[in-house]
Amino acid sequence: MRFQNLLAVTATAMLALAACGTNTTTPTPTTTTAATPTTTTTAPASPTTAATPTTTEAPASKSKVLSKATTPATGTSSPEKFLKVKADNLQSYKHKTGLFEIDIPEGWTPTDNSKPNETIVLWFDPTKNSLISVDIFNAPEGIDSAKMTELLKSFLTKTFGSRPGFFMEEPISQSDGSVQIVWGYTETIQGATGRIQGNSFIEKIDDKISLLTTGVLEHQFDDLKEPMSRVINSYKVNASVKL
Repeated sequence: MRFQNLLAVTATAMLALAACGTNTTTPTPTTTTAATPTTTTTAPASPTTAATPTTTEAPASKSKVLSKATTPATGTSSPEKFLKVKADNLQSYKHKTGLFEIDIPEGWTPTDNSKPNETIVLWFDPTKNSLISVDIFNAPEGIDSAKMTELLKSFLTKTFGSRPGFFMEEPISQSDGSVQIVWGYTETIQGATGRIQGNSFIEKIDDKISLLTTGVLEHQFDDLKEPMSRVINSYKVNASVKL
């Protein structure tokens, strides 16, 4: 997949939208080899039989909830040929500055694209078919929940809007105070076309804005939902740390 190429623009896009006064180009991660679909060594994932409706009700506990897209997928062909992602044996990751910590599946490779006034870390699984990303920057003056939602919409449109089959669903307020948007697009490699399923969460934590994103192939979403839910709810930001 090409997550690493697309998400390399997160810093520039987010900072420009947030009007923080910095707009330098984010370096492209060094891991640029796309995962190769396979028909011989990887067992096909079970096809998704139905989209689970996205709930707009806040969960009972203060947590983030991954949601499956309700927008019908079109144009997919043999998505089961993509390499299967594993998200096992979560291990604690703490940023070197102490700004945040999060549990990450074993074997997922981090790429630190941080720059002055912004911390950006991306993780890719060994197949490059799944992504976790953290982007933290200083909150623009006067930002509120409505403005954060518009910020996230604009960011997703700018980052992924040109991709085939791009969609973005209505925002969902989470019980922990964050706002979630489900989004996606289709990706084709060597004749196999699958749909990317993304969940992005934006929130204000003291004087900082945090953007937490996960992305997986949609037909693997059900298998990955449980470990990825543990990932996003292990995420903690220490807002007292200066950027």
